Formats: sequence, structure tokens, C-alpha cells
Amino acid sequence: MTTLTHPKSFQELLDYDDGTDNSYELTEGKLKIVAPESEINAYIASCLRDVLVPFFNRRRVVIQKMYVEVHDFPGMPLNREPDLVVLHPNHPRLMAEAGKMAISADMPPPQLIVEVVSPYPNPLHENFIRDYLQKPQQYAQRGIPEFWIIDPQRKLIEVQSTPDTKRCAYMSQATFEGSDLVRSQLPELSDLQITVQEVLEP
Repeated sequence: MTTLTHPKSFQELLDYDDGTDNSYELTEGKLKIVAPESEINAYIASCLRDVLVPFFNRRRVVIQKMYVEVHDFPGMPLNREPDLVVLHPNHPRLMAEAGKMAISADMPPPQLIVEVVSPYPNPLHENFIRDYLQKPQQYAQRGIPEFWIIDPQRKLIEVQSTPDTKRCAYMSQATFEGSDLVRSQLPELSDLQITVQEVLEP
């Protein structure tokens, strides 16, 4: 890879190599290290991948270590690294052609993105703001059909669907708890049978 001192674009970020395995978010020309996921967050994402694979091609369900280019609203990064991504059917071919394990803005949006919220002391904490406020705005603007927020702290799953790209917001939101079955609006997941408790305590 080419080593760049100051990546300014998504493509430059993909080429950036500082000799570490760090993941970064690029916000207004500044790099911020993305903290590694906690063991429980990684475990939840891994178990959920096993649940979703039967509904999609195995190659299309990816956990972590994948950059997704999003709109860089003021104060927000131009890339995210979701806990779980369900790729568009064309993504494997497009990424192979680009030679990068990343979804750029010129590619179709992913079918589904899932984020597991890290602990937060209150709703003003950056972890809460990032997952509940910033990411839905960026993912809706990107036209991603569905976004799940898995919150181990509040023991709930919020499913956001029907993105309005102009308003940068999801028009449909549903919250599930405890023994509720998680309901998706994606046609591929119409037969999904899993409760919130089963996701949070796999």
C-alpha cells in the first residue's frame, strides 16, 4: 500500500498505511482511531451473522473490518465500519474489481447495516449520539434500506426502515424487547424467527 501522511478522501483513506492494524474514521481531514469492539459486541455480531447467513449468500454477510463510505455531514466522518453488513448482490464483484474490501459511494448501498451500541452513561455520551443520532442520518442519506441498532444496555433492538435520502432519515422505526420477535421489512427476512433475548444472549 501507499503510505499517505494526510488522507483527504475515502480513496486515500483506503490506501493509507501507517504500519499498524488500526481502523480509522476520517472527519474533516483528521484521522481518529476506531476503538476495537468489546468482546460481547463482537460476539453478538458474530452470532447474528450465523442467523442471517441462511437468508443470504454467506459471502454477503460480513462482520467488521469493512469501510462504508457515507456523506460527511459537519462533524461526522466520511466512513463508517459497521459491526455487521449485508452486502448488495453486486458488491463482491465490484469490490473484486476495485481490489478493496470497502463500499464506496459509487457502489449500490448495502442491504442492511447492524450496529451494536457500546456502553454509555447517558444519552449525551458520544457512543449514544454516534449510533442513535449520527449513523441513522448518514445511513438513510446513503439509501441503505434497513438499519438495526442493537442495544445491550437497554436490552432492545431498534429497526429503522424506508430511508428518505432527501430528509436523511428513516421513515419507519420499530423497537423490540425481551421475547419480541425482531421484525424486518426486508423481503429476504420475512421468515426470520429470532427474539431480542436470543440476539442479546446468544
